[in-house]
Amino acid sequence: MKMNEVKILKVEQGNEFYNPEKSQNGGGYDQPIITFEYKGIQGVYEDTSCGDFGTRESVEWDGKYAQWGSMIEEENHYSEIPETDLQAILNGL
Repeated sequence: MKMNEVKILKVEQGNEFYNPEKSQNGGGYDQPIITFEYKGIQGVYEDTSCGDFGTRESVEWDGKYAQWGSMIEEENHYSEIPETDLQAILNGL
C-alpha cells in the first residue's frame, strides 16, 4: 500500500434499525462507520444521514475533525483537515 492510499480497516453499521426498504424516510437509513488508515494514521468516517431528510457526515483523522451536510447548519460546516487530505480520504472510501 502506498502511503497516500486509504486502507479500509473496518466497516460497521451505525443504525441498528438499518433496512434498505425503509432507507429513504422510514428510519432504516444506511449509516456506515468506516475505520480507515491514511498516511499511516487511523481515522473514522461517520455518515449519520437520514434519507430524504438530508445528509450529515464527519471525518476524524490525525487529531482533526471535519463535518458537513444538509442537516448541519451552514455556519457549522468546517474542517480542520487539510482539503487535499480530506478529499483523498473521501475518494478512497
